[in-house]
This record gives sequence, C-alpha cells and structure tokens, in this order.
Amino acid sequence: AQQTRIQSELDRIEEKQRATEATAKAAAAVVQAEEDSRGPMPITSPWDGSYQAVNYFLKQRLKDPDSYDPDRCSAPRADGPFWVVTCTYRAKNSFGALVLEAGQFYIRKGGFAGEGEVVRMEAVR
Repeated sequence: AQQTRIQSELDRIEEKQRATEATAKAAAAVVQAEEDSRGPMPITSPWDGSYQAVNYFLKQRLKDPDSYDPDRCSAPRADGPFWVVTCTYRAKNSFGALVLEAGQFYIRKGGFAGEGEVVRMEAVR
C-alpha cells in the first residue's frame, strides 16, 4: 500500500516535470523566433553615433531631408521581435526652423546591407 502511494507520488512529480520542460521548450522557441526576426544588433556609426536604419527611415520622411543632423542615440535594447533605440536629431520643420526632435525607433532584420529596417517610430516628448 505504501509502495503504491509512493509510486503514484513519483508519477505525479514526473508528469509535473515533463509539463515544466515542455513549457520551457515552448518559451525557448518563442525567444528563438523573436531573435530570428530581430536579427543582429544594430551598430552605431563611429562618426556620429547614429544608426544607418534610423538615418534612412528619417531621410525618407522628413520635409527637408538635407537638414537632417543626428544628435545622439541610445544603445539598442531587445523588445520582442525588435531592437529599440531612442534617438534625438535636428531637422527643419514646415516653417524652415531647425528643431530638435526625439523618437523611439523599432528596428528588425532586413534593410540595406543587413543594417536592419525601421518598421515603426514613436515620437518622444
């Protein structure tokens, strides 16, 4: 009787361990998929500390792309399937005034020369 009780307790523990291992494998697969989507960590320019993907993204969208002047950018941090950087930059607005702006840029694998591509920007105030 005691051996049967101990065996059933051992079976319950083993089942719980298998479930925990399956959950860990599923979580590892999600993390791997995010890393694959995110791609390699973006590298800053040695000249001005900007990111190629951010520069390209902004120059495609600014009213006066030639006025774009990167100021500073944070180190990239992983956030799900993206690398996220916060950058400040100067550019001319609609009135021709040079203004300081800041944005949070979401970068994933792809883009020119594998530098990543910005898929979303959120203004930082």
